[in-house]
Amino acid sequence: MEPWQIVLLVAGCVVLFVLLILIGFTFFAHRWMFNHRFKPEDAQIEFIKKYSDLEAKEVSFDLGGVTLKGYLYNYGEYDPNKVIVFCHGMWSSQRSYIHIISYLAHKGYQVFGFDYEGVDTSEGKSIRGFGNSLRCTDYAIRFIKEYEDTKGKDIYVVGHSWGGYATSNIAGIHKDIKGVVPISAVIGVSHLMKGLLPKPLRWLAYVFQFVDSLKCGKYSYYNAIESLKDYEGKVLFIHSKDDEVVKISFSTEYVQKHNKNDRVEYLILEGKKHQPHFTKESATIIYNYNQELKKMSKEEQERIKNERNFLELAVTDSEVLDKIVDLIEK
Repeated sequence: MEPWQIVLLVAGCVVLFVLLILIGFTFFAHRWMFNHRFKPEDAQIEFIKKYSDLEAKEVSFDLGGVTLKGYLYNYGEYDPNKVIVFCHGMWSSQRSYIHIISYLAHKGYQVFGFDYEGVDTSEGKSIRGFGNSLRCTDYAIRFIKEYEDTKGKDIYVVGHSWGGYATSNIAGIHKDIKGVVPISAVIGVSHLMKGLLPKPLRWLAYVFQFVDSLKCGKYSYYNAIESLKDYEGKVLFIHSKDDEVVKISFSTEYVQKHNKNDRVEYLILEGKKHQPHFTKESATIIYNYNQELKKMSKEEQERIKNERNFLELAVTDSEVLDKIVDLIEK
């Protein structure tokens, strides 16, 4: 064998070895992110008790042999013709968004908040994968359409972050939904990963999406551009330009550039980080609080969380949430 052939062979083996390591790391990263359950901390559960006057009817429905649980929330009287389905984000449950659910219920609506597979009150060994929020929301909508208290009502879907993935894509499955409001939304699994990876490694986004599909099936391959292209309902994307978790250039701005559906509207904000539904001051405090937690040991984190519950810092921005109400009332 010629020397140059040996060099090419060695170089090829090195490249293949590096590729295999990167692909293996992608499998490991996915497992690290999703192969576990999520349960709210005690501080969150204690905070929720402050909303004791919020009526909550517990319901459950089947997800292919796994029971998902949720609540139909209201403050007594509510619009009998409409129901809002709320989709929670990652590292949280529907109870973590009780501020928003309560606000919408105060506006005279029935709100259905539920936990995905592997989250809080729902069954499941793990949260499975990114496509699982859309998968669970698909089944939640099917349930809402047939349940005695909500059957025949106009359905609106609101969701944040991971729940924004479900919200921005559910109209591709249930085209009869009347309106969707994705907040800080992931618009596609590969889009999210491209925003998190350095440019030379963005091809791994498709590997991650494939790995996700092994757990979540077709739900990992939806993207908002396709899901909304012929949707006839109302759509409002809400996002802050300085979002570091779901980068706007790979999410809402991408939809703005490529979407052809003129029914889609946008509310672009500044200085709200990943929490545009909170006041700017509150969003900044929460961001700094979470940054400080990352520097602490687990023991220190537990102590700080018990001393200062970040949910108490979460002050909703009525002007932003009223945009959701306006969409529903139009």
